[in-house]
Amino acid sequence: MGNILVSVLIDNYNYEKFLPECIESVLNQAYQNFEIIVVDDGSRDGSKKIINKYAKKDKRVKPIFKENGGQASAFNKGIKHCKGEVICFLDSDDLFKENKLQQVVDAYKKGFEYIINDYELIGDKSYANGPYYPYGGYNLFLVYYLNSFTGSTTSNISISKNLANKIFPIKNEDFFRVRADDVIVLYASMISELCFLDDELTEYRLHGK
Repeated sequence: MGNILVSVLIDNYNYEKFLPECIESVLNQAYQNFEIIVVDDGSRDGSKKIINKYAKKDKRVKPIFKENGGQASAFNKGIKHCKGEVICFLDSDDLFKENKLQQVVDAYKKGFEYIINDYELIGDKSYANGPYYPYGGYNLFLVYYLNSFTGSTTSNISISKNLANKIFPIKNEDFFRVRADDVIVLYASMISELCFLDDELTEYRLHGK
């Protein structure tokens, strides 16, 4: 398979506070054959300036700026620009540990196209036990149905480009303005075998925003 190109797809909206550390966590990977697709979903803070700064510093950082449409919209836009055989998703308030991409590539070389890794909680851990129901106007059954398929948060999910072509574009973008990762998990679970990496390769940040 040679030196496999990995696309890291970062979705961002008004997270200038966390964005530099997020991008740096990818740039500092042990495995260096990657591109970083940063989709800014219409941020109104200083995110654009930060993204452009990194793009000028490293050609592997590729910015995409769009009007605000939510997470599914950002994923749909970013996937079109991903050239890697493997795609790793990363929310802009989270981090990759330095061996994340290497372990994902190793799993892909063994034939796995759907890979999820364990993670470490960082940030304000007082939020860890709180309920999260982002589907306010929808009925309880639908919330239960969607939550029952949740196998991972965004930043722990990696899939092959081949699998991405079968899942994307995500339809009903307005509905999946948040938690579009549920769609990836649901469809990937139905059409591909899961490889779970038992190492904490992602730092998942808890915070009030």
